[in-house]
Amino acid sequence: MLSSNEVAILGNILNSSWGRGNSTTYNCKATLEGSKLKIMYSTTAYFASERDMYWQQQQIANEAAARIADLIKQSKDQFKEKSGSALKLQETDSQALNRDSLELVNASMNNPRRIFLYRRFACFEILNGSE
Repeated sequence: MLSSNEVAILGNILNSSWGRGNSTTYNCKATLEGSKLKIMYSTTAYFASERDMYWQQQQIANEAAARIADLIKQSKDQFKEKSGSALKLQETDSQALNRDSLELVNASMNNPRRIFLYRRFACFEILNGSE
């Protein structure tokens, strides 16, 4: 379990509100729930046609996984720099069934392009201080 000082450090590292967002094309939000770190990646996806939708979704899923991994790596590096101890995380599969979601935002009968909100969820167990 993290100490209250380490929780504050990790919270400041993962805080993306008040003008400290990641990017204009995607967003990663993190929440701490006990000894779990939950991350939600979201982006807007534009699908040109239904037949290419599967391949486009796979490409977006690969990009999401890479961005979440990058966020974890940067967070671990900053945590070690600020606290002096390593942050130990292990990804859990508790949300494997609800890992990705697509939400239709805009569609028209006259235009084949569909706009979706894509979300990916990742959950990590914080192993610091546990045996």
